[in-house]
Amino acid sequence: MDRGVLKKLVLLLVVALALVLVPVTSASSTIGGFHTPARAVYCELQRVNYTPPYLYCWTPNDGFTLFLGSDGRPMKSYDIDNKWNYSGHGGLLRFGQNYWANAAYKQGVGAGRGLVLLRCVSQTSGLTCRNRNGHGFWLGRFRGYRVF
Repeated sequence: MDRGVLKKLVLLLVVALALVLVPVTSASSTIGGFHTPARAVYCELQRVNYTPPYLYCWTPNDGFTLFLGSDGRPMKSYDIDNKWNYSGHGGLLRFGQNYWANAAYKQGVGAGRGLVLLRCVSQTSGLTCRNRNGHGFWLGRFRGYRVF
């Protein structure tokens, strides 16, 4: 085989692999999460590439969805795909329990370890989540919300 043809084939193969691999590495991934009692609210800890983690929370009864990053204010929307979506990742966050997520993509229940970026507390009135700058939201068990 001609050396020029071989170089072109290798270059074509490298370009094809790059096109296949780039979308995979830039996709968001779920690291974990939790749901509140009676499955009123679901939250997943997610990341995109090597950015800080963020919370993606929704109420399955109506599809109301919130995104909370480690710094800014939360974003809200109604997502039809989340209406009746009871398939979130993670276990139960009981009333009175605290959830945390840190910069190393670790998460847990309790006080937290490392540089904690996100915290949530489950209460009988609803779920309150805050980021390290104090921005966050309160999401009622089956009704109501407040963004701050």
